[in-house]
Amino acid sequence: MALPVVYIEIRGHETQAEVFLNDIPIDLFGADGQPVHTSRVSEYLVAGPNRVEVVVGHGTTPSRTRETQSLPPEGQGFLRMAAYYSPKELLGVGGEELARLEWGAAPGRIVSTVSLNLPYHGWAWERADVVTLDGATRRELNELVIATHRAFEERNAAFLLEQSRIRLTELSRCYDPLSADAWLASFSRGVFNRSESAEWRVVPLDLQRADFRLCAGGRLVDCVNSEWKGMVRTELSGVTFTDYRMLVGRIENVWHVLR
Repeated sequence: MALPVVYIEIRGHETQAEVFLNDIPIDLFGADGQPVHTSRVSEYLVAGPNRVEVVVGHGTTPSRTRETQSLPPEGQGFLRMAAYYSPKELLGVGGEELARLEWGAAPGRIVSTVSLNLPYHGWAWERADVVTLDGATRRELNELVIATHRAFEERNAAFLLEQSRIRLTELSRCYDPLSADAWLASFSRGVFNRSESAEWRVVPLDLQRADFRLCAGGRLVDCVNSEWKGMVRTELSGVTFTDYRMLVGRIENVWHVLR
């Protein structure tokens, strides 16, 4: 039997919610005004119980997202997690439903645990060091973000490829093409797409707006700013072109982009 691709599908009206899978941020719903969001999530699954959490009426910044706030009285939404075994199945209506959560206008946290028997586990992020956001760790994260930003300015694809090698290799286990070499080659070709244009630029780095937050039980750090944007971004003609969101983990004293 073919391996499925697992998606989380969210629909809502007049609602704002942040969705987590196994304590890893998956989607921020409501900020862009779109009524439907769909995300592939196979690479966030673990063996056995998987925890799906919806923070309805999320807080004002990523690190304070669970400090919920009120929503319009007509707010409502629902989440569906489903496994799709064929690319011919229509998202949102096909697939094998694994979990469903619904909510109204009341702010708060909704949690569901679903046990799965899928071959998606044993990820590098599961064995990464558990860290705290103390001063030393924040300095290391700042250095990592600065180095990544510099790599974009210098168009240093080799640095970015090595930084993300584990993530790209693991993605090849669950998404077509099922080839690590293909994923690595695609990343190298695409990371600086359109950079030859005079309208392409790297957004200046602003570490003062960093809002690092712990995820996956402290094994990952979300390198995000106070507006849920990646610390490293590019623009084309003044519009965000690449939002290089990084979920990083430390393995054997080396930081890697693991998701």
